[in-house]
Amino acid sequence: MRDKIFYTPKMVDENRADLPALAFVSSHGEPCANAQYTDKLAKIFAVSFNTTILDIQSAATLKQPGLDAENKAEAHIGRICEQLSRFALVNIQCEMGLYGYTVEQCKRRLFNLCSHSSNLLYTLHSYSIRGDDFEEAHRFIFNSLLERPSVRPWKILVHLPRDRQILIDRFNVPAKNIIVYPVLSLSAPERESFISSSDPLEWKKRHGLGPDDIVIGRIGYFSENKDFITGLKALSILPENYKMAFVGGQHFQTIKEMQIHPSIAEVVDYIDSCDASMMQSFGLGPTSNLLLRNKTFFLGNRGPKSIYEAICNVDIVLVNYLETRQSGSLVASLCLELGKPALMSYNNTFIEYEKLFPDCFEFFNMGNHYEIAYKIKNFEPAKTLNIGKHMANYTIEKLSDIYLGLAHSFNNSTSSVELSLPL
Repeated sequence: MRDKIFYTPKMVDENRADLPALAFVSSHGEPCANAQYTDKLAKIFAVSFNTTILDIQSAATLKQPGLDAENKAEAHIGRICEQLSRFALVNIQCEMGLYGYTVEQCKRRLFNLCSHSSNLLYTLHSYSIRGDDFEEAHRFIFNSLLERPSVRPWKILVHLPRDRQILIDRFNVPAKNIIVYPVLSLSAPERESFISSSDPLEWKKRHGLGPDDIVIGRIGYFSENKDFITGLKALSILPENYKMAFVGGQHFQTIKEMQIHPSIAEVVDYIDSCDASMMQSFGLGPTSNLLLRNKTFFLGNRGPKSIYEAICNVDIVLVNYLETRQSGSLVASLCLELGKPALMSYNNTFIEYEKLFPDCFEFFNMGNHYEIAYKIKNFEPAKTLNIGKHMANYTIEKLSDIYLGLAHSFNNSTSSVELSLPL
């Protein structure tokens, strides 16, 4: 049986010749941010395009070790490459690590996919400037794009103004070939629906909380860059009606045989250690509302809808990421899309978010739990009100219009057209 590599949303009539054909090359149907983001784009863009997802089968095929697995992965990429010429626009979603078990495999497969795409939009979700193999792999791809003839137009889409400048300065990518647009998850109707249907009192009651409890959301997968301990330290010095909801669990690609995820172990061990110290020092019983075990609750892995609902119903979201030079955060973007109070760590990624969404969230310095506690208690409501002034500039619908403009300009051989975007 031939491998399944296509997914086409059913809402579009494939026989409508007036719709340009758009291919997303991406992971699909996996519980990861890249797959969920692509699935969302494909669904919303289907109003203007005949959209197809060419599933790279990242976990099942491309990231498997061994020679037999590598041969199967190369054949799978080859079958995708054979299809790319029939699309008016090919959008490769590049999180490089999804494309192979080794960096060399990722580089080779991305190169082949780009080479077979006549009209290319290359969405760059992350990159390296550490002088390592990943940086050289990205440089190889960028250099190959620079060598393309004008009849094979291309653009790179990045999520932050900083990323645009780095591509220009470090990788010699021409400014006219770069589009800046933040990562987003929700259509305008979806945003309005989740906001209007939110019911914090009911949501809190459902999870065993009282109406006067103040819930701090920690949203998304567990990973070592999210500094959960500083947040728990802040929770420990906040009044007993402050609670913390962990909405998310372990990413399936981090599951290892006979091992507990280190971030989960760190969080649980810290709660146990802190509570043991409190019980010994102050004679607290196990049901005391001062103990972290009674101020935290874990909802585990959740689908996108449950995550959106949680963000809408908690009182504030703590987005505490250490500096990793990531090019965006779905959680941070969701807070803005859903108009939620958010406290974000003062790192380079969120400094860039401030340029796109000025005065719409509160910063805190990494590692300072006293600052977190103070700013949670004293968050300025005006910051949330400011979101609407800027969010209208960035919607998935407007991103679809950008894709549509690219498809038309590429196919009319006007690849030099520059798109005017709010920055």
